[in-house]
Amino acid sequence: MSRRVLLPLCAAAIGLAACATPAVEAVQERLDRDTGTTVIRLASPALLLATAPRARNADPFVYLAPFATNRMGARAAYLWVATPSGEGAAPAVTCGTLSAALQELAPPADSLGLTRLPYRSPAEWSVVYVMPIDSAWIECLGSDVAFEVILGEDHFATDGARKADLAQFAARIRE
Repeated sequence: MSRRVLLPLCAAAIGLAACATPAVEAVQERLDRDTGTTVIRLASPALLLATAPRARNADPFVYLAPFATNRMGARAAYLWVATPSGEGAAPAVTCGTLSAALQELAPPADSLGLTRLPYRSPAEWSVVYVMPIDSAWIECLGSDVAFEVILGEDHFATDGARKADLAQFAARIRE
């Protein structure tokens, strides 16, 4: 190839490479500047889909994501869950042999040492719950064990696409 052809091709390749968007890290660590609390979280919550058809116009999605806080060495881990509203039943989360009923709605962020919760509600009609979790929950969510959210008679499960992200989160918390 001549230089006349090769130079424009190289310039175009460099230009296209510069336009590429950087990959988003699956696990993010951020500092809440107002409270001095470090938050470790997933880039976005995992999406769980209803395992059976739901009633007409019923939202088929539930969102789930762990997060951890560290405020001057005081560490805590939580599970954030967003469910469709108007279901009437409190959700339950299962992971292998672990099970927990989510009775409390998300507490005010300041009670967790934060300015705001690390995840935004996916829809106006979503109900957000936050529960404290221990190392057994973190290990289970990061393993190959299936987890689901049960809301009344409906079950919501993940397709497993976010297992690597959850495993990376669990490994980061163990550090």
